[in-house]
Amino acid sequence: MGSNPHESPWVRERYLHLYEIFGNSPFSTQDAAQELGGEDVRTVRVFISEMNRAGLIEKEKDPADGRRVLYRFLPAADSIRYGTAPGESPKRRHIRPSSTAGRQPPAPVGEFDGLSDADRDLIYQAETLDLMTAFRVRTLEDLHDFFLLLAVGKLMNMVERSGYEVDITALDLLEGAAAPLEELIDVAVKAGLPAVFRSAWGHGELQAFCSRISQRLAGREETDFTPDSFLEDNLPAFVNQFLSNGRYDLDRYFDLDLFLHFYATCYPTVRDALPHASPELLDLLVRLVDPRPGESVCDPAGCDCIPLLRARQHVWEQEGDNPAPSLFYGQIFVHDPEAPPARSLWYRLCASCLILCSTPGIGVTTGNALLATPFRDLTDLQEPAFDCVISVPPWNLGGYGKERLKKTDAWWRRFSWGVPSGRSADWAFVQVAISLAGEQGRLGVVVDRSALNREGEDEKIRAAIIEDNLIDCVILLPERICTKTQFQTCNDQCAILLLRKGRRSAAGPHDPGEILFINAQALHDGRDDGSPLRRLTGIDRILSTYERSIEREHFSRRVSIEEIRASANSLDPERYVPGEDGSGYACVALRDLVLDAAWGVSTGSVTGKRVQVVHVSDIEPDGKIISSSIRRETIDPATPDDAQLAKGDILISFRNGLFEKIALYEGAPAPLYHHQGLLRVRPDSRKVLAPYLISLLRILKDTRRFHSTDRDSLLRETLDLAIVVPPHSRQAQISQTLTNNPGMQSFIAGLLATANRSPESR
Repeated sequence: MGSNPHESPWVRERYLHLYEIFGNSPFSTQDAAQELGGEDVRTVRVFISEMNRAGLIEKEKDPADGRRVLYRFLPAADSIRYGTAPGESPKRRHIRPSSTAGRQPPAPVGEFDGLSDADRDLIYQAETLDLMTAFRVRTLEDLHDFFLLLAVGKLMNMVERSGYEVDITALDLLEGAAAPLEELIDVAVKAGLPAVFRSAWGHGELQAFCSRISQRLAGREETDFTPDSFLEDNLPAFVNQFLSNGRYDLDRYFDLDLFLHFYATCYPTVRDALPHASPELLDLLVRLVDPRPGESVCDPAGCDCIPLLRARQHVWEQEGDNPAPSLFYGQIFVHDPEAPPARSLWYRLCASCLILCSTPGIGVTTGNALLATPFRDLTDLQEPAFDCVISVPPWNLGGYGKERLKKTDAWWRRFSWGVPSGRSADWAFVQVAISLAGEQGRLGVVVDRSALNREGEDEKIRAAIIEDNLIDCVILLPERICTKTQFQTCNDQCAILLLRKGRRSAAGPHDPGEILFINAQALHDGRDDGSPLRRLTGIDRILSTYERSIEREHFSRRVSIEEIRASANSLDPERYVPGEDGSGYACVALRDLVLDAAWGVSTGSVTGKRVQVVHVSDIEPDGKIISSSIRRETIDPATPDDAQLAKGDILISFRNGLFEKIALYEGAPAPLYHHQGLLRVRPDSRKVLAPYLISLLRILKDTRRFHSTDRDSLLRETLDLAIVVPPHSRQAQISQTLTNNPGMQSFIAGLLATANRSPESR
């Protein structure tokens, strides 16, 4: 979705020059570059892309060379020259030719007299935020309706300047009539609005929008909407009234900064419907990748369009008075690649934003980057190669295993490091991003923390990418700074992967033989009250650490590829950088963490004392002890009293060289003993908390195989286990969240696997 050719002098100037030379004759990119005084081919591609998205140019193959693409201007491009669609004399009910084409909206008057533009803009922004409150924006759909209503006002301004009068009333909306809006969009396309916008609003979507606005207008007394008298005015008047008595000039003041400000404002209040990347995370991500004027940027698999829009804003901040043309391409992820873009609420919201902000150089579509190469329909490049790739793809997306991905186009190129299991597509998305980057491309991809430690196919892919020297930095972010996505509920923590093509040849502070790890878990607003979200802080500290490749105690460290290789190719920063609270994860033998460990008592003595004895059969698979099934049995009278179970003891049974059942004894009124088929481990509470230790033993349950079969050897091997031991405060926190936090679970599992792999690693 590019700029309106009427509103872009850069596009108009080049069009007029090239149209005079080529007319309707075919030409190549090189031909255009030569006629534009030897302009860089890349810059010419920006112009051609703008014309292509505006529906004013067509592509064809060179008959002499099938690999070469030629272009031809369409007749409709005359609209750029004459300010109106050629030959158009519409006789329609709602839109008709005007004799006052080209008029500008009146400047604000009254109380704004004498104010600077900056002060006036502040007032505009504050009042628009108040209007959002009045509109009662609670869901993503509310936000969509709000911006589409504003976009309708902007469309009318564009159409009126192109030679038409718009006669659509607010009453049309009240009656739920979508036809006038469809007509408006049709004429706007003919007047120069990029044709791709037409795909954002089909009849069904516009009809639903009108219905929702009708409901809001019908209940305007409750919502403090506009008086009845304005309902019969034309829609521009209604929109102006809606926008604080006509003081707004949408063409002038509504920009990308304001849109992103709206997003940041709405994020905490409608978080259940908004995408999972918080405004602070997006700000950090874009500044880390640092797209520059003249570069191409893409987001191949976002849940929304916000990262791309934030990247465009970042480039604008650097452009100054002589902007270099940049290309921005986004593809919003959908499961069904054949579904029309209008099905995506975020696609429609993005279309409204781009109309309102007159944002040039941005193309957005929908698709499934896992099943097809992105952006082939938006660019003339056979194999797109972008300077920057910025993406927050869906996390832990299942259903995309080898069987499915190997049936897709060019899968060997997009997944050249391996195809992940069908449980999570995280590393498939990372590979798609890498495949779209140019030879010196810079990438920033946000992944769930669990992706940094997973075993199996994911570890093989991680190892291959690490060995190819593509990973520059990994940043672990605080828990609870992101929300759920429209595809799945995210885990508590995420991380930023920063990758660079050509790291070995790149000059700078980053050693190509090392990866910089940043543990930024502590950088949040400090809320630990169970609130759903925290706010990411310390962005400048993270940026300076990355840009200068600084090592800071408890915060950042450069780690060699060899050390990472020896650590099961884990990319979790916490493995290499202890937290700022000193919470290093030491590995200690279990025997050093327990007061006692012993097998249980034998039963069936002819003489002795009768006591309650818990057997393996009295423990459920989830570790719960079934008190009602425990029997009284006779044990040896010489059994010492300290053989009784104490609160906090852990009971373990074995089967086929693996842990079978693991139970935590939480106490009972009567003395209880354990049978000889169970091993009792009594933790030293000064060193390790029983709930934390049992959580770790359960992680090892299906992975740690014992070589011995006799009880003495099993006891010895169990006590030799290496256990990860953070401070007490961290142990309690981990034990409470470990079950429902796959990211933390995977991290701890990785540490345990590495620590127990060989004696040297303990």
